[in-house]
Amino acid sequence: STLSSSSAASDVYKRQILHVPSGMRYIGQTTIAFTLRWHQHLNAKSGNKFHSFLAKNNQIEDWQFSIVERVQLPEGESPRGYLNQREQYWISHYDTIEKGLNTAVACKQTEAALVQPSLLEGDA
Repeated sequence: STLSSSSAASDVYKRQILHVPSGMRYIGQTTIAFTLRWHQHLNAKSGNKFHSFLAKNNQIEDWQFSIVERVQLPEGESPRGYLNQREQYWISHYDTIEKGLNTAVACKQTEAALVQPSLLEGDA
């Protein structure tokens, strides 16, 4: 399915950024436009694995951007904890710490992080 223009403003999108030549992925989350988030990554000076790789591989045509999940916060859940659990699910699913561009786990891995999500796109 695709994103609806009626998506709630509070939705958080779990996105993957794929460097096509290397096959390496980065999993992240955002509530802002992808283009703005991409610009923030391009200008970041954190020195983490993704930003260091991006500094050397910044040709836009080498990257693919996609949404793997749209997260709507369940009632009664802690926003930060739940969103980190969902991000951790995708980091684990694609093994992006060992085989990709994520540096660290999003949160302590719990059983809830491993629950199969509703996919917008992807190959879970």
